[in-house]
Amino acid sequence: MVPCGRPQLQRIDATTQFRGIDFRLNREAIIRGVLADAEGKSAGVGSSVTAVRKEEGEKGTVRLRVANSAKTDAGGRFVLTKLESGTYFVCVNGPNGLNAFPDAGGWYRETWYGNVGSAEDAKALMLKEGEEQNDIRITVEREQRYRVIIWPSGPEDQPNPDRYSVHIEGRSHTSRREPGGSYVIPGIPPGRYRLVSVAWLGSEYQGEGETTFDVTSADVTLRILVGGLGEIQGVVKSDDRQAKAPSGLMIGIESHEGAAQGSDVDTAGHFTFGRVLPGSYEFKLLKNPAGVVLRSITCRGAVVTPDTPLRIGDREKVKDCEVFLGTDASTSHFSGYATLSGGDAAITGLASRSRKRSLPWGHVGNPDVASPPTSFAIVTLTQDSATL
Repeated sequence: MVPCGRPQLQRIDATTQFRGIDFRLNREAIIRGVLADAEGKSAGVGSSVTAVRKEEGEKGTVRLRVANSAKTDAGGRFVLTKLESGTYFVCVNGPNGLNAFPDAGGWYRETWYGNVGSAEDAKALMLKEGEEQNDIRITVEREQRYRVIIWPSGPEDQPNPDRYSVHIEGRSHTSRREPGGSYVIPGIPPGRYRLVSVAWLGSEYQGEGETTFDVTSADVTLRILVGGLGEIQGVVKSDDRQAKAPSGLMIGIESHEGAAQGSDVDTAGHFTFGRVLPGSYEFKLLKNPAGVVLRSITCRGAVVTPDTPLRIGDREKVKDCEVFLGTDASTSHFSGYATLSGGDAAITGLASRSRKRSLPWGHVGNPDVASPPTSFAIVTLTQDSATL
């Protein structure tokens, strides 16, 4: 039997039988509005408008989740449909470049409902199930945007990569490779940015580099040297100095840029991470026996924390990391931090992070902005309504 109350997820196979299933459909909420300039003239067709929800991220950060998007019609009108009940913030040409493209007149500045430039200052819309909010008006203005032209090279003493990925952290954008070997990212507004480039040879990454730059009033040209791969080695130690490392233990590292890797710990407690890309890495337990917790991490004799990161140069290796475990299940988990600095070092496996910025293969999306599901349904299995 399936208990009543909240919707339940059930495993279904060829032998599963259901009876008396109650499908409950939520009525959609809708936001309608119009975009116009300061003189009241319609913004015209094709501007992107997005309904966004704010969610709590890691360590108290705020993550923006896209609920739905729409394009304006010739009159500058938009309709955002299929919204659940909740609090929404409406953004034009964003967040952070998401779904933003120029029209015949150029670019519109990213603007939030309330006629402000950021989600922090935006006016909230609180919707009940089935409610319709009409006549939302947002005033937009034109802005000049610029190209970022990247000339990547390296890593040194390695086979020539067949391509590079380029990504500006915290922004959604496109990029294209030019015949001469440069890469062009169009439509970047004035501001300070960090760019990450990864070198690829076939399906394998060869290195990574990064640089910080400003866009002011002209196109920007960057030359970036990609650093080679590094290595991290270490040993696991326990509260009980006589005890061996628990069997089945796996240590993981993950960078701000989304590179991730796991390493099994051998019977002597040793682990190795090879082909490590430059970046800032957090250590964690991926597989561990019940009651085993991560207490602290040291590398080069210093405690690794967000405030005291481990910095590694190009192709540099760190071989003396120590991961200290405890057996008190009530002890708080500790996250270590290591920075493999720009053009410096590496990690296998590639995965996105919710709280951080780009994906290491140059994904053009913004991981601080979660995309909406393509569809959803709520299934309620009431008491005595299903036999498994």
